[in-house]
Amino acid sequence: MFPTRLRGLPVALLLALTAPIAVDPAAAAPLSETALAAQRQSYLDAERALAAGDRTRMRTLSPQLRDYPLYPYLRARELGQNLATASSAEIRQFLSQWADVPAAARLRGAWLRALAEQSRWDDVIADYRPGPDPELDCLYRTALLNRDRPDVALNNFQALWLREQPLPAACDRPVQAWASQGGLTPALAWQRFAALMGARNPAAARPVQTWLEPADQAWARLWLQVDQNPALILQAPDLQMAGSDRGAGIVTWGLARWIERNSAEAAPAFDEIRRRGLIADEQLLPLERRLAVLLAARRHPDALRRLDALGSSREDDSIREWRARLGLAQGDWPLVLRSIEHMPAAQAAQAGWRYWRARALESSGQNGTAERLYRELAGERDYYGLLAARRIGTPPTWTQRPLPRPPVATLRGLAARPAVQRARELFLLGRPGEARSEWEPVLRNADTATWRAAALLAADWNWYGQAIIWLARAGDWDDLVLRFPTPWRSEFENAAQDTQLPPAWLYAVARVESTLLPEARSGAGALGLMQLLPDTARGVASSIGYRLGDNSQLFDPAVNIRLGSVYLRQLLDRFGGNPVLATAAYNAGLRRVGEWLPAGTELAADVWIDTIPYSETRAYVRRVWEYMAIYESRLGGTAHGFEVERIEARAP
Repeated sequence: MFPTRLRGLPVALLLALTAPIAVDPAAAAPLSETALAAQRQSYLDAERALAAGDRTRMRTLSPQLRDYPLYPYLRARELGQNLATASSAEIRQFLSQWADVPAAARLRGAWLRALAEQSRWDDVIADYRPGPDPELDCLYRTALLNRDRPDVALNNFQALWLREQPLPAACDRPVQAWASQGGLTPALAWQRFAALMGARNPAAARPVQTWLEPADQAWARLWLQVDQNPALILQAPDLQMAGSDRGAGIVTWGLARWIERNSAEAAPAFDEIRRRGLIADEQLLPLERRLAVLLAARRHPDALRRLDALGSSREDDSIREWRARLGLAQGDWPLVLRSIEHMPAAQAAQAGWRYWRARALESSGQNGTAERLYRELAGERDYYGLLAARRIGTPPTWTQRPLPRPPVATLRGLAARPAVQRARELFLLGRPGEARSEWEPVLRNADTATWRAAALLAADWNWYGQAIIWLARAGDWDDLVLRFPTPWRSEFENAAQDTQLPPAWLYAVARVESTLLPEARSGAGALGLMQLLPDTARGVASSIGYRLGDNSQLFDPAVNIRLGSVYLRQLLDRFGGNPVLATAAYNAGLRRVGEWLPAGTELAADVWIDTIPYSETRAYVRRVWEYMAIYESRLGGTAHGFEVERIEARAP
């Protein structure tokens, strides 16, 4: 089990830190843990009664829960079920009393939508509060328009119009009113269209064409065509006219799109656009840099020439880094050394480039200088320190330093906050998403001492991910017990045994993927501790004869760990037992890693990792390697990470 982080404190203080305060500040002393546990069960019973429409049971339970931290959630749910018949006074009393509770904000949104459906515009005006939801903003503006207050309704509407996101249907009436009063000018229409295209949201940009002038509608149609086929920037006659602002903007955008999609194919197009003078040199420079970097990442034969063609005055850190990486990929150690020596002092002093300088010196026979650099790096607890320690055959430095404790008053004050009490109850009820909505606003602008206290409290609750997050926010890196906990120990060890994988590797992947938050959900739709895409999870489940129900099962640590470990095993087998390649594929996918294998010759594993084309995957593999070594130490083994020397060339 994860150790209690409040060890050494008196029992009375522990109770003070974890007991909830009453809803009414003037009420009696905080509830005991025993009473709190009983109320927690009553709260669940009340939720079930509410869901079943059992009003008699609700009337019995509700008064008993008035001093329970989550009472406002129960009350908000009760009111939310009866919005059609609820009185304004009743809703307003709740929204006023519990204004700082996220449940109140959700109820306000549902209430405003219900009022708008009933055309209760005066109530919408009275109960709206400014916030980030554009739908509610537009319902409020619509209410003002219905009460003949257009000046207030359309005040600062331009800011909403220029946001780089689709507008909900509720905004149609305000947009029409704004346009009829002359606020929506053709220039603003083009500005929104261009902003949405720049944000790569052509679906949201298309409806804006209605508000464009005829000439700009033609430009917009051409831009949308270029989105589908960037090669049109060299073919469409209207785009070949130097000096056209609209045309130059579309060509610039299209070239950037082309470079990102296929840098090798876009390179001659870049040269032709420069020859024709379609884009000013200052606009071409960032595209030229990006093209050179992507060609270098692809190890294109023309990459070094393009990097060098920029010259010292036009290059940036990424250009200098990729010149060195090209040297690594080609085994050209003199080029690596020259590239690092050409870097500004701050860049060359980064751990990675110090390590590669040592490797380059070692390759040229300067072993004494190289060993001195390795020894300096080996004293640092990071990926490159681990590599350096292995180069000279010394154990890495994994010193555990417990977190300095903030003042007791800070701990007590944080634990006593109503929002923190609600967060704790929500977490204990298995609702970490709602818990975070209470927890994070309290800490967002807090000081370092409060963040440390938050890490300690979260660890005491076994809220591992939040302990890690707030420890990092405080800038404390040395408490390895807090930073690298070992929850779900039996699940990880069983999965390791079933798949014949090191448990430290599984822990490291989960730690990097989700920060050990079982409820984690990525923007791409990956779910749970080991961040599995639902389709991937179903394929893995099918391969082992496991029946996976709906996607919510992936938030169950036992299920997620089992399927994630099997998937990692499958990747390992696919890449001939090479854990470096399997780790990279876990992040970037099988196809990409297959494309990144060296052609014609094998590469040292550390070289291959640092020449991975995707910066995200480079960082991912490094972190998994580093975290695996730490977890080996935490689990009682020897910290060494992956023992992989070479990455073999792909078959011709």
